[in-house]
Amino acid sequence: LPKVVQDFPDFQYDEMKEKSNNVITSYLQAVTNANPGLLTEGNSELTQQLENHILMNANRGQREHFDSVRIHRTELHRYQKTAGRCIITFQSSLECFHYLTKENSSTPIKGSNSLKYQTRFNVDLIYIQDRDLVENTMDQGLAMNCPNCGGPLPKLGAKFCEYCGSPVVEFNIRTWSFSNLEEIQ
Repeated sequence: LPKVVQDFPDFQYDEMKEKSNNVITSYLQAVTNANPGLLTEGNSELTQQLENHILMNANRGQREHFDSVRIHRTELHRYQKTAGRCIITFQSSLECFHYLTKENSSTPIKGSNSLKYQTRFNVDLIYIQDRDLVENTMDQGLAMNCPNCGGPLPKLGAKFCEYCGSPVVEFNIRTWSFSNLEEIQ
């Protein structure tokens, strides 16, 4: 967390942690109801992942259920910086009734609707600074300078130049968005 706050002084940890929980619960509700419209947040990658998950279940003639989801704890798991992209991964532990049924049945064919299932999920929160750097991995860094004095801007979320005090407009094409969700086995 100190590295995240150093790079993004305005980062609201508790708010993003809560949003991460909402992404998990809405994703699991969407899978249970086979309705991608129930996903509350996330970028197009996460929406596509959800649609593929639902389609895979439908192609198997199955419905996947996540009932009575209760998140126990969510913490910052990892922070990665690559050329043009920062990724914060939240990890959540939860319990639920998790089971599979045939498409038009309520009888579980796998899992249980009476025994709680304990698991963990990782949710990626990404911040893209420069789409060209993300798409062109040949570039190995991102350098930004003050438009007034030319001094280097050492922090990704810098609002003012540390040398001359001039205000700096953040260089970004996107804000934070949730991108990936995966269950940890």
